[in-house]
Amino acid sequence: MFSIEKDTFNWKRFEFNQPYRCINLKPGHSNDVLPTLSWEKRCIVWMDYDSKLDKTVLADVATFCTRARSGSVLLVSMNVEPERKSGVSPREGAEFRLDAFRRAVGYEKVPRDIEGSDLRSNMFARTCRRVIIDEISSCLADRNAPLPTEEKLLFRQIALFTYADDAAMLTLGGLLVTKQEEPFFDKCAFDELPFFRESDSSYAIKAPKFTPKELRHLNSMLPRKPSRYPKVAGIPDEDIRDYATIYRYYPSFGEIVFG
Repeated sequence: MFSIEKDTFNWKRFEFNQPYRCINLKPGHSNDVLPTLSWEKRCIVWMDYDSKLDKTVLADVATFCTRARSGSVLLVSMNVEPERKSGVSPREGAEFRLDAFRRAVGYEKVPRDIEGSDLRSNMFARTCRRVIIDEISSCLADRNAPLPTEEKLLFRQIALFTYADDAAMLTLGGLLVTKQEEPFFDKCAFDELPFFRESDSSYAIKAPKFTPKELRHLNSMLPRKPSRYPKVAGIPDEDIRDYATIYRYYPSFGEIVFG
């Protein structure tokens, strides 16, 4: 397992906080490190950015699409908080967003029909997803050109999450698979997962905040049918419904210190 960290100034601290010996820390920018890694085996690559979509993100996506083998998984997480400029008219704001986006990802990467209105609110996440999918399609078209039909690679999207930390975030996930191996992909039944998404319609993750005692109480009563979700004094029913859909994936951890 490799973890790429571009902040080399705090490298000693990263090494100290390395949780497992099996994690191989790599200093440097992902644009420089990813091409140096071996891509002979199937891999899971999570490109976890706290920044917005730009040329460097698309370069990493291109590296994956030109080197990863069939069965490899790609996850891309990024900030999708729309650009804002105060004290301007709606038209000027739209022009500002469009210009900023073009400069960030490259003018040639932005579809001609994209307007400033496509870069506001939740539309910005959809536009980012579209640009990434276009980049994947372009890279695979070049890679597939000399290959026989059964060896041509497809990108099959399986997830598209939107959520909020301090800012709006997006995670796009999918697999590379050859036409020959596509039946194995279908047997995985990803489409039976509640969060399966293969289009630009995202699954919104809503993670209500509970106390440890409330979490233990709710976990002890789940799973159950929606009509029988538990009720807890002081907690809105909507928060309980949201938690019931994701409780299996909710982080659960504890720290015990023996003195």
